[in-house]
Amino acid sequence: MTFHATLPESGTAIYEGVLSGDLIGSVSIVFDLPGSPKFAGATVSNAGTATWTVTGGVLPAPLTFATTFDNKNFFLDTPVSPATIFENIGKHRATSGVTKANQYKGVFDATTGIIDHEYWGVICP
Repeated sequence: MTFHATLPESGTAIYEGVLSGDLIGSVSIVFDLPGSPKFAGATVSNAGTATWTVTGGVLPAPLTFATTFDNKNFFLDTPVSPATIFENIGKHRATSGVTKANQYKGVFDATTGIIDHEYWGVICP
């Protein structure tokens, strides 16, 4: 399954996003602070929790479930990508409401604050 979670710029560690694609609904992402971002060269790691509210798409709706996540951001600095773009990869673990949730990938644009994750893998209700 493929779906997108678009998260607007926020001044806090909590993001409210919109789901589109194979899943329709919303997601609330809370980053673990202050211990979660870790910097290592061109990589920034962070972790947190997400609460998903599915109102349509390929999963039976309505469905609310929760996951924890471990995220890595990689600075992309290639001739075809701006230096302000970070590539995200990470893993989700189901904590309630579903039996399985796993990987995702996406991008974060430092100039706009917009995060667009394209998730792939399995979410099992």
